[in-house]
Amino acid sequence: MFDLMLQIMGLLALFVGLFLGYRRWIAPRADSLSRQGQGLLLLLILTMVGGFIGSFGWWVDDPRTFSWDIPP
Repeated sequence: MFDLMLQIMGLLALFVGLFLGYRRWIAPRADSLSRQGQGLLLLLILTMVGGFIGSFGWWVDDPRTFSWDIPP
């Protein structure tokens, strides 16, 4: 049950980071960007926030993080 709650908290953190990144970098430029440009920036923000959140599992060497053991 704890694993599921941890994953839900991670998903919520991802959504919060995505929302904050959208408000900071995309919303002020929404009139000058096309939908394709907005989508590309959103994908970049999603990648960066996901990497930031996922890096904590690697640094604490959580055994559920990867399928194989990665040295810290």
